[in-house]
Amino acid sequence: MARIFGTVLILAGCAGFLYKWAEGEKARQRMAGEWIRLFVRWGYALEQEHVRLYDFLSFYEMADASMQAFLDEVCVCMRNHQNPSGQKIWQDCLQKHKRELQIGQEGWEILTSAAGAFYGESSAENLRCNEICRKRMEKFLAESRLEFFKKQRVYLPVGMLTGVVMIILLV
Repeated sequence: MARIFGTVLILAGCAGFLYKWAEGEKARQRMAGEWIRLFVRWGYALEQEHVRLYDFLSFYEMADASMQAFLDEVCVCMRNHQNPSGQKIWQDCLQKHKRELQIGQEGWEILTSAAGAFYGESSAENLRCNEICRKRMEKFLAESRLEFFKKQRVYLPVGMLTGVVMIILLV
């Protein structure tokens, strides 16, 4: 009975680890998709409606709570004039929320450069930077999805095989 319980426990542990890894990867992909939606909506708001950034960020609702907290903090810093440069506000808030935003190194670089899409010298410059950041984020998302599927094809069989080997060795 103890052997069966141990076997089930080991297999459940391996499956749980693989599930947790897949969920983390999917969360990062959802986050990249949210950033793409933000870039698209900001581009539309800037080009068609000529909305100020503060107004856009104040009324823009995010599906992800960590992104909403980040945008709320950017709004508060802008309202309080905590820094003379909007790009510096963006980068400081981004640094504070780096862990919660779950973006890899390439995504981090894209978001850091996105300050130009929000705080450029003119609307034309903002639109140009916004388009560049959106395209880079779309490419990043496509590459991360491809990498996830490649890893998944390897990790799932290897993870379960490792569990079976542990069962054989321990039982």
